[in-house]
Amino acid sequence: MAIIASIINLFLSPADAFSSLNKLDSGKTRTTLLLILVSLGLINLFLLKDLYMDVQYEQTIERIENSERIPEEQKAEILQDMDERFENPSIGQQSIMWLTNALGFPLRVIFMALIVLLIGNFIMGGNLKYGALVNVTALAYMISILELAVKIPLMYYKWSIEVYTGLGLLGIGEPGSFIYYFLNGIDIFGAWRLVVLGIGASLLYNKKPAGFIGALFVYWIIQITITSSIGAVFS
Repeated sequence: MAIIASIINLFLSPADAFSSLNKLDSGKTRTTLLLILVSLGLINLFLLKDLYMDVQYEQTIERIENSERIPEEQKAEILQDMDERFENPSIGQQSIMWLTNALGFPLRVIFMALIVLLIGNFIMGGNLKYGALVNVTALAYMISILELAVKIPLMYYKWSIEVYTGLGLLGIGEPGSFIYYFLNGIDIFGAWRLVVLGIGASLLYNKKPAGFIGALFVYWIIQITITSSIGAVFS
């Protein structure tokens, strides 16, 4: 119940949420939070599996039809084989899909906690262990509960995975361009997640939140810039 209270407080009073989190058993808290995130990923796939399959199917068709490496006479045969694979996916394909979604959020937490560790220990001059930062990061990622509650209905309504709750709503840039990917990457839930993560990290390191939040936003912009550049090159 204490962890549930911390999750609720995260949306109302982040500082209180992280303060109460730090008083709980570290190992049990970490396991519980990561299991919640695993469940969140599985629920997301359960609700959107048909949509993901449709999108993957359409993207695969587009790649095959636009490929210059595949002879025209072979494309029809390849498309027929692909139709069969999508209609009757193998156990291996389904297992990979479920595993990917189950581990999606925990892997992001593990990586993001490492970023916070680098900022806190090497830039802010702190000296904390990685495990404590995993707990704080996992709690910050509970923002994803509300994010999915907003985005999943929008995806159903549009029957598209391209729904935006940030600068992507401006509709600036052609699909596949750098500015298109960059603006789509700046999302209100992503920013909110970084703010609460900065608050949680600052409490652990006994530093002012502004420094951590600023450093996390710099990292975020760099990350979006890199991924947008890669997306534009390979589009």
